[in-house]
Amino acid sequence: TALFVVAREDLRGSVRPSEHHDPDFARACRAAAAAGVTFRALRVSCSLEGLAVDCEVPVDLEAYDLVPIAAWVAGHRLATGWIRSQTQRRVANGPFQHEVRAATAAAAAVGRQRRLIAAAAAAVARQRSV
Repeated sequence: TALFVVAREDLRGSVRPSEHHDPDFARACRAAAAAGVTFRALRVSCSLEGLAVDCEVPVDLEAYDLVPIAAWVAGHRLATGWIRSQTQRRVANGPFQHEVRAATAAAAAVGRQRRLIAAAAAAVARQRSV
């Protein structure tokens, strides 16, 4: 059994691994569930005395559409998250590692395409000059 502990008293509904923040973890959770791992979640309240379990909440492992979430994050990136006290840098809204990897891979693919196009154009120019 895997247990999620959620320290948010405002939680309504279910919890799920964030496909937006960590797609590898979300996929691993679905694979684990398919292999027989049970997922449970507890909502807890925090106080100076410690944690108190409020209730068990459902866990949703289904894949979901990331487009609305990505659009919201992009539109609010400058206004959400928090600012580090020492650097005054806003954090918590990415870009996340998987976003950096995807952007790097896309840039590399564009670079490869540009080099191929340039090589093809040079070959055509050489053929025309013969």
